[in-house]
Order: sequence, then C-alpha cells, then structure tokens
Amino acid sequence: LKKLINYSIANNEYDKANKLTKLIPKNKDTPLWFYEKLLLANILNNNFTEILSIIKIMTRYKKISTNNKRKLLGKIYYSKHLKNKTEGNFNLALKDLSTCLKYVPDFSPGIASKAFLLHEKNSEKGIKYAEAMWKRNANPDLVNFFLEIFKNYTALKMLNYMNDISNSNNLNHYNNYILSKLAVKAKAWQKAQKHIQMIPEKKWTKNNYNLMSQIDRLGNGNIKMSNLWIEKAERADKDYSWGCMSCSFFSKKWSLLCPKCLSVDSLKWDKYFSEESKQQIIVKKIKKPSKKNKVISFDKNLESAARGILNELKDGVER
Repeated sequence: LKKLINYSIANNEYDKANKLTKLIPKNKDTPLWFYEKLLLANILNNNFTEILSIIKIMTRYKKISTNNKRKLLGKIYYSKHLKNKTEGNFNLALKDLSTCLKYVPDFSPGIASKAFLLHEKNSEKGIKYAEAMWKRNANPDLVNFFLEIFKNYTALKMLNYMNDISNSNNLNHYNNYILSKLAVKAKAWQKAQKHIQMIPEKKWTKNNYNLMSQIDRLGNGNIKMSNLWIEKAERADKDYSWGCMSCSFFSKKWSLLCPKCLSVDSLKWDKYFSEESKQQIIVKKIKKPSKKNKVISFDKNLESAARGILNELKDGVER
C-alpha cells in the first residue's frame, strides 16, 4: 500500500493516492509513516478538513507530542491561509493567520503574511503591525515586507527608517546585521561598521565576516583587513536558512512540503543549510587595485555576477 501511494504521488496522481490512503486503518497500531502518508495525500489535495481530523487521531494515539501538534497545526493554518488568499477570501485568510500565530507566535512567514494582508486592507494598520513585530522578532520575512512596501525609498532613507523603528534598547543580532547591510548599500560606512561591531564577534557567521570585509574594502580602503575577514568567513559558522531535515534541500522560503522529497513539515530554519553553494560567488582575496583599476563589486545574483566578472576580465582587473 505504501509503495502504491508513493508511486501515485510520484506520477502526480494525487486523487488516486488519496483514495489509496482511505484503505489505511486509523488506530493505535498504525505506524507513524502511514499517518504521514495520510497527511501528505490530503495536503496535496488541499483537503484541510481531513488534515485536521488526521492530526486529532494522531494525538489520540500518541503519534505526535502536544508541542509538535501545536507547531504543525500552526503551519497547517498558514497553508490554509495561502489557499484562501489565492481564492480571494482575504477575511478567511486573515482569520487563518490569526489561528496560525496563536499556535506558533514566532512563525516569521505568518507574521510577514499578516502584515501584508493587513496592509492590503489598511496600509497604516499593516505597517504599524509590522513595526511592532519587528521590535519583538526581527526576521528576514519582515525585511522583505518593508523593502516591498517602501521600494521607492532611497538606500539612505530606508536605513534611517529601519533605524527609527528598531528597539535601540534591545537590538538582536539579526537586527544589527540588517542595519549594517542597509548602511553598506547607502555607503554610510561608519554606521555600517558600528552596527556590525555591536554583534559579538564570537556570534559572527559567514555573512557577518563577508559584510565586514566589504566595509573594510570599499569603505575604509583596507585590503589587508578585508582579506583577513574573508579568511575568517571561510571557517565561520553557516548562516541560518530554510532547509529540509530529510534530504538537506535548500529553500528560499518555507513551505509545508519539501519541494524535493515531499516530506511533511520538514523545512526548518537552521544553520546547517547554506545558499552559498547555489547563489553566492565565493569571494577571493584581491590585491590592492591600482588607481587605473576599479574595485570589484560582487553580486549575489549569479547571472549578474557572471556578466560583471566578464566585463572586469576585459578591463584586466586582477582577481
């Protein structure tokens, strides 16, 4: 039965897989992986009523802990909100998000999604909610919200805005990293260095060291220190990102199912996954450029970076 279900799912025959799962007995002797197949088949069919029923059964037969149940329910309601939003049911989507955050208050995709939905109904209300949540839980999803809402801001204006809404008495490490990154974009080098150095170096990750390298190279003109930071970056901890605990697939955003192996709720925010192998150019040590040569600019986008490298090679820039 398990093989038949897997075969049907692999061939995108979700209705057939769903019919096969109905043959699975739902009792205390049913193995956990059968319940996982039940969840998977119903998630693929967006059958949220049945999904919630399965979770109740799993709880009854102690196939899932109370804590994991709450986390899973929160993410189920987040996925449910996505379906309602796609169908134009914004009130239901907002209600689902509230339920999601009741179960998992710190779930950053849910927080950002709520900010976007509130903003669509009332722009001021959405922004105030996002600002309040930023002080409590600074995260990449909220950064994307602010960058999207204020996409017409100059780099300096965006830096000043984010600095104003940050809680100066309780800045977390990610908050400081973002402020430093925005300062680099605005070429406010002293502010960039100030914010990155507010994070204890023992807590620095690859991104922190690479950012400090950029500050010393472009802002301070200190190539020697820039190269030293790059060396430290190579040995530093990876940065947090979404990745599958089952197959190690890296994902730019969270989803209920792993896009690669279709594991249920296997994407975790962890530092064991890194996008650098797929999306970042490995920064190499560079010699101090002559006055005739321009400073190399590294881009996170592979295509843009490749074009930039080709242009620099034409100009004879040493790498």
